[in-house]
Amino acid sequence: MKGREPQRGSPPPLRRRFPLQLLRQRFPLQLLRQRFSRQLGIQWKVTVIFVLLILLAMQLISVYFLRSLERYYVANFTETMYAQGNLLAANLERYMQAGDRVEEIDGLVKQFFVMNGVEVQVLDNNGVILSATWDAEERVGQKNLQTEVNRALLGLRNDAIRLDPETGQRKQLIAIPIQREGRVLGAVFLEASLEEVYQTIGKITNLFASGTAIALILTAVLGVIVTRTITRPISEITRQAQAMARGDFDRQVNVHSGDEIGQLAAAFNHLSRRLREALAVNAEFVANVSHELRTPLTTLRSYLEALSDGSVEDDATRQRFLQVAYQETERMIRLVEDLLKLSRLDSSEAKTALEPLPLARLIEQVVERFQLPAQEKGIRLELHLERKPVVWGNRDQLQQVMDNLLSNALKYTSSGGQIGIRLTQRGQEALVSVQDTGIGIPEEHLPRVFDRFYRVDKARSRQAGGSGLGLSIARKVVEAHGGNIWLKSQVGKGTTVYFTVPLAEKEGVG
Repeated sequence: MKGREPQRGSPPPLRRRFPLQLLRQRFPLQLLRQRFSRQLGIQWKVTVIFVLLILLAMQLISVYFLRSLERYYVANFTETMYAQGNLLAANLERYMQAGDRVEEIDGLVKQFFVMNGVEVQVLDNNGVILSATWDAEERVGQKNLQTEVNRALLGLRNDAIRLDPETGQRKQLIAIPIQREGRVLGAVFLEASLEEVYQTIGKITNLFASGTAIALILTAVLGVIVTRTITRPISEITRQAQAMARGDFDRQVNVHSGDEIGQLAAAFNHLSRRLREALAVNAEFVANVSHELRTPLTTLRSYLEALSDGSVEDDATRQRFLQVAYQETERMIRLVEDLLKLSRLDSSEAKTALEPLPLARLIEQVVERFQLPAQEKGIRLELHLERKPVVWGNRDQLQQVMDNLLSNALKYTSSGGQIGIRLTQRGQEALVSVQDTGIGIPEEHLPRVFDRFYRVDKARSRQAGGSGLGLSIARKVVEAHGGNIWLKSQVGKGTTVYFTVPLAEKEGVG
């Protein structure tokens, strides 16, 4: 290069530009974060996540691929220079020994070194330039002070990549010693620009970045399409749920698949049906409570009005009216007490005192209280009890269950009938059955006999003094103890109610 002074010392090593910087310039992550930092729907959030994952994957791949590509091209270029330099150094040995053969050396350099864009210098053992391919007139006779040259004159072959302070280009420097029989005769110094190599790498980087951009666009489109299949059903469920929150419970969503979204839609539909059923039951419950309270209150008002206006003068009639008023009052008290029991059971407040109970003894105590009413009605009570079962439960609640079952059996069993009470152990639970020979229950009524206020024969039940809550209370108590209750019935032959209670051993009580 014209006007170039001999280099004194070595320029600083080149800090290579990392190919990832180009991708970061094309796809700034900070800008993406700022743009999508606001609240977005799940569709866009998932799409952005897909795009960022693809971008991260492509960047990681580019780090490995472009670095490997850079190493390959630079190493290949360096090996080619070494091959040409070694060949030249081998052929220069005889000329370096003879001395003063500059013309032969120049001719040999031009003949053997065929790489374009490479500057070649041949130096003697003092570092003085004997031949040069560039600016020969100015360079020949001057001393090359490059670090690589000094090492080569010590017999060490070495290379380095330097940044030209004048042009700013990266250059590959190679110095190869010329030796004969262990003696250093001189050196071959090679200098070549690496810009063509890095231009090739830059083109490949641009292609890679363009491919990344196309992949990101395709990922975004596919992400929108895929997430839409998820967000549409969720949006529909959200709209229906909002409508239900406003009081419109007659809502259903379409189930399009059997995956998790389809299961969510099916669960929503099931919830909607259960809510409608609960509302219907609640409405029926309120109506039944209102009716059950209105009947005795109407009776009370009629009789009290008759007594208060003085229209009843006969003492016997007056006493009869007062007795009816007392009975209706007792009926309302029983109804309110049963409702309070159900309320406590619903809130799990009643199951407080649990203890190991010999169930046979508890059943005997309850049956003893029903012996006299049974005898008066001409009904025989039969007991078949195993003594072994000891259960873990609440004495008062289990007595309430037996009271309700025996009371129902007595109400619907005619004179001359019988009621059988059995207790057996079945695995890890006690099985109790109450069997009567009463009127039985039609099959179509069996699914609802445990519902609150449900009566098969409403007129007969009220005359018998029932509130319609006995079986509901029994079911709540048994289920609170971890057991089950069910019944079998046949019209004209009678009804058998079964319930189970876990044994105390199951809870660690012997």
